[in-house]
Amino acid sequence: MKKLIGFLTAAVMTAVMLCSGVTASALTLSRPQVKLKTAYADQVILTVGNLSAYPSNAKFGVYRSGRLIKTTAKTFASGITIEDSGVTYLKPDTVYTYNVVPMMPGSGPITSLSTTIKVKTAAQTSYRAAVGAQVVKLSGSAIKTRAKLTKACEGHGVLVAADGKAVAGKSLSDTKAMYVKFTDGAYKGWYVRTTQAKRIAEPKKTHEQEIAEKRKIVCDYAASMDGGYYVWGGAAYRACDCSGLTMLAYKQVGIDLYHSAYAQSLAGIGVSYNDMQPGDIICMNYGGHVGLYLGNGQVVHALNPNDGIKITPLSYLKYFHIDCVRRLLY
Repeated sequence: MKKLIGFLTAAVMTAVMLCSGVTASALTLSRPQVKLKTAYADQVILTVGNLSAYPSNAKFGVYRSGRLIKTTAKTFASGITIEDSGVTYLKPDTVYTYNVVPMMPGSGPITSLSTTIKVKTAAQTSYRAAVGAQVVKLSGSAIKTRAKLTKACEGHGVLVAADGKAVAGKSLSDTKAMYVKFTDGAYKGWYVRTTQAKRIAEPKKTHEQEIAEKRKIVCDYAASMDGGYYVWGGAAYRACDCSGLTMLAYKQVGIDLYHSAYAQSLAGIGVSYNDMQPGDIICMNYGGHVGLYLGNGQVVHALNPNDGIKITPLSYLKYFHIDCVRRLLY
């Protein structure tokens, strides 16, 4: 009786599986454990673990944004690495959706076990060319200058075709990435063959570099308000008072300031007027007015209802009493 019940149960399960389109292998497998290893601007590397349950002849279909870009075989039980060489070149700073689907022999893709992961590519990719690599300068598709590296070269770079044009977003079947063009570093503007350039991890920024980047964000935002309206007590973009302007600018880098010229005269550290750096706050008129130093002898401030928000030369400050200069980024 027990054997009969077991047989009937197995038969029912098999019937359910067949009716629902689920294979026996799908019931014994788990979803691929997909993790992001690295996201460059022009390449994504994924890893797939938990493969011990898959048979040795298992394969995995890798889809990017719904399109099959490659089929990867299971090479060993501990995991596999998938590099996206795709059918189109990746674009920097772009979100892509990847699906990794098990593909069993005789049954095709098991979509019910698909794993999805969203990946945003980096804004830039760092490359390294080793000693002895040949770098060139191009004029159209023609090589104008050649040089051989006597020491390793590192810098951000972009993939380009033979004519020096970027290939990001283009079809691999139509365009071939031949060079990496360095966009900064000692060999900015030079090209090196893709076979002689290696992607490397993004160098860690120094504290000074991070501060300089934040200063630029603050200054660019503040300067963009030039020509806006003075609104007493206002703290809206291009519609604010003097302390509202500096408060908004510093909010862009995660620094919260009080909406008060006097309170801002106590923020950060005091520095000499002659030692000002871009982003420093100039406090004036006995705690009644503030402006943001932009560098190159210019300051932006919300003046009054008649003049609005203006960028003025430092010489304009002769009409104000300078209380102090405060530095928030150091």
